[in-house]
Amino acid sequence: MHLGMVAEANVTRRSGNHAARLEERVELGDYNLHVGRLKVVHGLFVLYSVVVHRQVAPSLVENPA
Repeated sequence: MHLGMVAEANVTRRSGNHAARLEERVELGDYNLHVGRLKVVHGLFVLYSVVVHRQVAPSLVENPA
């Protein structure tokens, strides 16, 4: 009987730790998702800047005002 109670306590403790870890993972996942979105937006902005610069710069060089 005593062994059963100890085993049950261990299971409860493990599931509690698992739930806490799961919550930490979810929070970390949200953080990573946010950072990922920022990186994507930043990457698109840099790409857009490079494309615009490449399109504008040659026309300025070819046709000086």
